[in-house]
Formats: sequence, C-alpha cells, structure tokens
Amino acid sequence: MSPARAGLCALLLGAGVPACGGGGGGTPVTVVAVGVQVSFDRDVDPLPFDPRAARLRAASEQLNALAGHPIAFRFEAALLPQYQSTFESALIDAVENVAQDLRYLKENRKEAFEHGVPLLEHVECRYDATATEDDATFDAEKKTLTVKVHPNGWSLVQKGRVAGALDDELYAWLERSFGGAAPRSVAPADQARYFQFLTGYRPHGPRSKDLDRPESYQDDPRAIEILYAAELLRMTKDAGLAGKIRKWLVDHGDYFVSAYVRHPELVTQAGPSTAFHRAEAAWVAFVQENAARLSAEERKEITKTIFVRMWNDSEPKWGRFASFSFPGIDPMTWSLGIVDEWRKAGHPVELPEDRERGLLYEYVVCPHPKSENGNRSRAPRCDHSLYDYALATDRGRERLAEAILARRDPAFTEMAIVNVGYEGKIERLVETWRALEADEATWRVAARVIAEDFAYGGGDPLMDETRRLYRAYPARRGALLRLLAEMDRYGNGVVPWSELHTAFGAAVSAPDFAAYLDEGSRAFSLVSVIWPALAPGFSRAEPLVTHLDGFMDDPLVREYNFQDPWLALRNVVNRLCAEHRKEDLSLLHAAFAKRAERRPSEARPLANLLEDTGPSACR
Repeated sequence: MSPARAGLCALLLGAGVPACGGGGGGTPVTVVAVGVQVSFDRDVDPLPFDPRAARLRAASEQLNALAGHPIAFRFEAALLPQYQSTFESALIDAVENVAQDLRYLKENRKEAFEHGVPLLEHVECRYDATATEDDATFDAEKKTLTVKVHPNGWSLVQKGRVAGALDDELYAWLERSFGGAAPRSVAPADQARYFQFLTGYRPHGPRSKDLDRPESYQDDPRAIEILYAAELLRMTKDAGLAGKIRKWLVDHGDYFVSAYVRHPELVTQAGPSTAFHRAEAAWVAFVQENAARLSAEERKEITKTIFVRMWNDSEPKWGRFASFSFPGIDPMTWSLGIVDEWRKAGHPVELPEDRERGLLYEYVVCPHPKSENGNRSRAPRCDHSLYDYALATDRGRERLAEAILARRDPAFTEMAIVNVGYEGKIERLVETWRALEADEATWRVAARVIAEDFAYGGGDPLMDETRRLYRAYPARRGALLRLLAEMDRYGNGVVPWSELHTAFGAAVSAPDFAAYLDEGSRAFSLVSVIWPALAPGFSRAEPLVTHLDGFMDDPLVREYNFQDPWLALRNVVNRLCAEHRKEDLSLLHAAFAKRAERRPSEARPLANLLEDTGPSACR
C-alpha cells in the first residue's frame, strides 16, 4: 500500500470510518467512502477517487434515503484504464443515476419500486470487451444488479438501466408467481398484483393472436385476459381494485368490436366454447351486473361500444348494425334507460356541475334545442347511434315509436323527431310521424317539429301524408295547415291552395282558420299564403283580431322575418281589400286604433294601417 493511501486509510479509521480492506495483488479490496461502499475485484493503488468528496457524500445520502438501505458498488479493475483519470466523476454519476432511476420507479412504477428496491443491495459493473452496448441484469437471489460496460461505454451505470432491470424483475416475478394461474387460485392479498400481471405489459409470449384465422378464437390470450378479469371482479372484495378492473373491462370492449367488424364470418362460426365467445359472455355479464356501479364516463364508453356499425361492404349481409354482437345486450333498451335518466334530470342540455353525465346524455339523446332566437341548435357532437340503430330496421323504427308513445314526453318526442329528421330520409320521418298518430298530443308535438324544421322541401311524401291526415282528422287541420304553409312559405304554388277543397277534401273553415292561428306567431306571419284556401262565408278578421296582440308582441316574429309584423299585416289588409271585405277591414281598423292608443311607440307604422283600413280605404 502506498504511503499516500496508508495515510488516507489511517485518517478515515481515526474518524471512525472503516475505510480500507483487502490488499495486495488480485485480492478484492473494499473502500467505504462516506455513505457508500465501493469495492474493486483487485487492489488498486492509488485510489482513483476521493472517499470524502462532498458530491459523492451527497449522492450517496440521496440514494440511501430512496432505497431505505445502503447499496454497495463493485467494479472490475479492468474498467480503470478507461476511467482512471475521471473515475471519481464517473462513480458519482453512477450513484446519482441509480438514485434517479429509483426516484423514477417510486413516482411512476410503484409496483416495480416496492418489489425490486428492497432486493437491491449490490451494483456490480463489469467490463465486456465483446459487447456493443451496455446491458444490465438483476439477480434477485444474489440481490445484485450486474452492469456490463462495453469498450466505448461513456458511463459506468447509464440512466434507465436500473429502472429497466427492476421492471424486468417485476415481470419475471409475476410470471413465476402467476403464470397460468386462474383467479380462483389467487389469494385475496395477491389479487392486485395478479391483475397487474394479467393486464399489464408482459415481455413473455404473445398478448393476442390474429383473429383472421379460425383457430385463434379457440384460445386467444386477450380473450382469456378478459375472461379472467371478469372472474376476478366477481371475487374481489377490494373496492379500489374492483374500480380498476371495471375501467379496464370497459376499455376492452373494443376487442370484440374489432372482430365483429373485420371478421363477422369467423365470429359467427366460432363455437360457444371458444375463448372468444366465453370472454364475450363474461363481458356482457359484467355490463349487466355492474351498470349501476359504472361512472357516467364508463357508461358512455359502453354505449359507444355496443352500437356496432358494420362496414359498407358488409352491410348487405350483416345489416347496418351487427345483430350478432354482444348477445344479451340490447343497445336500444340500454340507451332508453339513459334517456329516462335524462328525462328525470329535467331534460338538461348541459350539466356543468357533472360534465361527464352531461356528455353521456348528449351522446345518447343528442338534444338539439331551440335557442332564444328560435333557431334550432346543431351543436351537440354525437353519433346519433340510438336513432341510426332504430332507423336501420323495420322493427327498430317500430320500437322507437313505441318508446315515444310509452313516455308521452314532449321534450323527448321533439328530440327524437328532430334526430330522425336529421338522420333519416323524409320517408322515415313521415313513417315515424304516422306511427304516433293514435296519440294526438304526441302527434301534435311531432307535427310542430316537422313544420318548423322539415316541411320546407319535404316533397311528395310529406304532402301525401298531410293530404291523408287532412281528410282523416278534421280536428287536426290547424296543425296541418301550419305544416302546409311552411312547405309553401314563399307562396310559390307548392301547395294547391285554391284547389284545396278538391285536392284535400275541404276548404279551410272558420274553425280550421282559428285553429291554424292558434299554432302561433309563425302561422300568423304566413296567413296570406293559405288565404286562397279559405272557405267563403265567414269573417277573416274576427280570428285575426283575437290573435293580433299575441302576434305583434312576440319577439320571435322579427327573427322569422325582419319586416314583420308589418309585412304580414300589410299582406292581410291587401287580401281583404282585394275581396272588398269592408266589415273585416273595419274590425281590423278598430283593433289597430286601440293598439295605437296603448302603444304610442307604434303609432307611426300603425297610422298607415289605420289609413288603409279606414272608411275611404281600398278604392
């Protein structure tokens, strides 16, 4: 031992630090620095580092605090020719890198940290002249991490090597402990780790098979994972673990959807005893048994999952939606349950205080309410799955109508008709409307929506249905006239008004006209359009005067037409003048005069109408 090294050892021993051990030739030597044990496979003299270096002390204390126990470092002296001049810096970097890896595991890979760090007692660095890159392996029995440093290595222990090796050890331990084990064989205390093993990344063997081959359905590892996860959920009493399993199962419904869409022939040909279909049955049972426990976000994901839309080239054989998917779950029944929640909650459009529940309702109901200015909102971004599913088949359309009639909820009726109108052709809209015919209140809600949103451009199917209804239901003619007026809102002759008595079976009677005006301000705005269909022999002005104030006071009148109410009133006056209806003009004149007295702000525009309805008018 050199005099310098002997003096250093004596100094450290005098301070109570066992600093030096071994010595001579090829005998291993250990140097206990302040806070860390460093050894070499043979005696090195002089020491290539300062055991009392402040940075080494700080790095060692940090490492020991993270690990909870000392970690010893051992180096092959063969590394020294490469690192002799900078070994101290490289040693400190190695200690710091190990500490950083442990901190990463503690913050991001808790399971690997808790399993591996108590086992880690030694870090051994060896020189490997044949290696092309560094490598690290962990031997749990020897509690030693072995790092192989290649000839051009720039670090004794690279960042990430310890974390990677301890991660691998966790996977290997899980494989040793749980490989091939079914949930029923796992002790309750080990269920969380078993679930991690079952569903986490495993470097050992395939995680799934290609489902484009028939034999894959028999024993696909992914199907077995789903089957075992569902079984574990039934067994566990750990609420936290149960929540994790439920979320995982929700997320893995897409496994089945992918097979349904890509390989419908193989799915339907696979036997019920295959892993695929056993897992499918387990997933369905999971949904049915846990619906009340699932969060709104999870239920939204399940809703998206169970509406399985087939690709266009598969649709002729399998339908727009896969009828064979998720046997035991009826997407429509599931969705209508959420519709009923929405109804019970008061038909919300948004729920800022419970955003995920609001998004669930938005996805299923797809509400398109009217804004304050009377415009229909197209804002909700939903897939219209409930309505597309219903419209795809005859039975689906029947069921949607049955659901609307069973609930008799005007808000749901409105949203359903709006979405059917958006998603289906006019024929489907008319068909749905017809299915509601037996319940007048529900039918009227639908009639209003169709008039406001779909009448213009409705074409022959809507015209033919309106003609049939006009003949069959005299008491509903007010609503039907409103719809016809919207179909011909610009008076272009779309509706044969002057021939309505022959084409539709009856001219517009006094009760019909009053019922039409009862349909609201928009009906009053379009009154001149239907005028040619009015039957002779009754006063036009009497019902108009009754509805006049309501029409003029409605702020939405100007939203429909910025020239109203004055344009509509001018058109009425012109119609009365053309027919020389002096008594009706006199009734309007009196109504305008009274309004001018009550509303001085309207005196000027009313003055023109008063003049045109006065005794000397219509000359």
